[in-house]
Amino acid sequence: MYRALARHVARYPKRIIAGWMLLVVVTASIALWGFGTPLFDRLHSDLPQAQTSQSYRGNAIMESEQASSYSIVAGLDHLDLGDDPARAREMRARAAAGGAGAAAPPAGAFPRLQALDDALGPQLDRIAHMDGVSQVASVFHPTLAALDPATDELVNDAGTHAAIIVTVNADDGGGVIGARGKARIDAVEKALDDLQPRLRDVVGDDASVSVTHARLLESTSIAELKRDLVVSESIGIPVSIIILVLVFGGVLAALMPAAGAIVAISTALAVMLGMTYIGEQQSFAVNVISVLGLGLSIDYGLLILSRYREELRADASGTALVLPGIAPARQRYVRPLEATLASAGRTVLFSAITVAVSILGMLVFEPNLLRSLGVAGVSVVVLAAACALTLVPALAFLASARLARPSRWRLLRLVGPQLEGQRDPARSPWYRLGRTVNRHPWPFLLVSVIVLLTCVIPVGHLQLRNSMLELLSASNPQRITLEKFSDVEAMATTPITIVARADDPDEVRAWGEDIATWDHVRQVSEPRPIGDGYRYMRVSLTDDDRGSPEAEQLVTRIREHVPKGMTVYVTGQAAQQHDFVAALARGLPGCLAIIMGATLILLFAMTRSIIVPIKALVINSLSLVAALGICTWVFQDGHGVALLGAPQLGGLESYVVVMMLCIGFGLSMDYEVFLLARMRETYVITGDNDRAVVTGVFHSGRIITSAAGILVCVFLAFCTSSMIALKQVGFVMAVAVVLDATIVRLCLVPSLMTLFGALNWWAPRWLHRTSPHETALRGEEWDTVSHDAEGTSRVHRG
Repeated sequence: MYRALARHVARYPKRIIAGWMLLVVVTASIALWGFGTPLFDRLHSDLPQAQTSQSYRGNAIMESEQASSYSIVAGLDHLDLGDDPARAREMRARAAAGGAGAAAPPAGAFPRLQALDDALGPQLDRIAHMDGVSQVASVFHPTLAALDPATDELVNDAGTHAAIIVTVNADDGGGVIGARGKARIDAVEKALDDLQPRLRDVVGDDASVSVTHARLLESTSIAELKRDLVVSESIGIPVSIIILVLVFGGVLAALMPAAGAIVAISTALAVMLGMTYIGEQQSFAVNVISVLGLGLSIDYGLLILSRYREELRADASGTALVLPGIAPARQRYVRPLEATLASAGRTVLFSAITVAVSILGMLVFEPNLLRSLGVAGVSVVVLAAACALTLVPALAFLASARLARPSRWRLLRLVGPQLEGQRDPARSPWYRLGRTVNRHPWPFLLVSVIVLLTCVIPVGHLQLRNSMLELLSASNPQRITLEKFSDVEAMATTPITIVARADDPDEVRAWGEDIATWDHVRQVSEPRPIGDGYRYMRVSLTDDDRGSPEAEQLVTRIREHVPKGMTVYVTGQAAQQHDFVAALARGLPGCLAIIMGATLILLFAMTRSIIVPIKALVINSLSLVAALGICTWVFQDGHGVALLGAPQLGGLESYVVVMMLCIGFGLSMDYEVFLLARMRETYVITGDNDRAVVTGVFHSGRIITSAAGILVCVFLAFCTSSMIALKQVGFVMAVAVVLDATIVRLCLVPSLMTLFGALNWWAPRWLHRTSPHETALRGEEWDTVSHDAEGTSRVHRG
């Protein structure tokens, strides 16, 4: 298969390159402009929810009439309403205590409310008569303030903040907000913004009007993700190219993997756009495509190019193949290309399958967010591998003469002489490291295990959370607005919302009054009707952390104490967080079964060993948990979190941990495949385990270190994001790669491979069939490393 692929690439390199370039132009155009709608306009930025949970159903009831009763809220600050709102409440309370209904206040009873009503009233009246507007709720009209208890939730206790709520029918049919609905929302938003000069005429220049609504909140979130993507790519791509230039000692070779990354990312974005027509896709998936596409494409391209240059040097005086359709001047480069794809190409294929299957584990989980991320991840992994197996070899084959010559950029080759496989292994740090670990495996094993186990310790107190406002950057105008007006009940984001239906509405009110007496509860709002007999109550806690363990415990207690005959759904941030984590726990066994089962099968197919795949599972799991421990120590415990420009939260975002599990496991197996493939090649040829270990580290250490350096730069670029979730993803993945590429691959794995000796390659006789690839290895010549009794090292061909 690999030989046929190599010969096809050699015959049609220009066609392959032209095909990929055409695909880039088409897919980039589709992603940017779409089929009438660009990709980012079709993405969603929903809060993490479990679609089968009680909190999701409760939230659905709350939003069931959202399109026909869409709320747009304007927050007004720097007010001085004095005691007018409090006296209005007292007036209603006295009337209720006397058994009389509330009465309109006498003229001049509320002068400060009246002053604002005189200034804002005409504009509010115009808004009330706009197309689609069904209601305008405001506290400023004195009569309404005296008669309607609902106005209490429109102003804070100090009288400095107030809200205006405009209800719009934005339904274009079928409960969907279409073009007409969007136009109505935009018109009302602009009309509310026009209140600011009128407000300042009365209150002063410090006063402002801040508008917020669901669509605006989502659009600002997507805009932040889009901006962060541009920033991270503008850092990650140049840094990656610089590292590749240092590795290869030239710009031409460095640009080949970068070209593969551009093709993979643009094509995957077009695939994502197509998926939006099948189901809702999350904006966060674009960042997954970006980081995986860039990292894996460069990793795979680096592996292919390094092996090709190695084969070009080894076959410098080889016999050219005479094949039809290939220019005579390039006939001599066919054998090196065949050898490259038979070895490095095979490694890339196994690696890509392993990474893709690990990411497929996300599809087992119930939440749509994780499924969307899984689809995005798998698509870009497949495309990265396809580019590495076709586009990069085609580019390399056309540039064979340049790649075979020593680089003229010798001043740039600061690390190249050490990173490239040389004919004198004694000068290579990777050979010296492999030799040292092979001679002294126990110290390396013990130190590696102790370091990793120490990093694991913080995982013992890890808390998973689903943030809401905290997901947005501190400078996001929508977050600033909602936090500023959090003391206004109508604009508060409470951790728990109870949606209840009972035959007698007074039962709901009585139950709310009982909950208000519980520990950690500060206040329970009056039940408000939302249609179909349901009423909702907002539960405020004494703790400001809406995702705290106490909030989750209160969710459980409320659900366990539902009055008989009452239908109840508990939603809100704490409830959604509780249900989301529970959904993760339900899906985790299936996810692990897929990852572990596929890893065992694929590694066995590659190594023909039972022991090596089992060790890989244990080691990779330990490495990932260690990285998670470091992330917990930083983000949850607050050690150095300020250096990342992030706030200290009460835990890690739950879906970040799942991404780290699936994607991180795939990437760690990526390096495992790189290392084991070279060890297996040598062992098949020589039958010497020690020689296989040293040769594997010698040839793979440079690739793993270079690839890891690029991936770390790509991941750390995400730490520049303004959003906490992206910072956590970038940091935890960077830490995972650093641990894996240093302690694990260069110390722990070689030491264990040395100690297990020939047992590494054991398998039952009925499973031990030699693969076609290994049969070919025994009949061809490959580079291996050996050392004599004096420690002199040599590279052997065959």
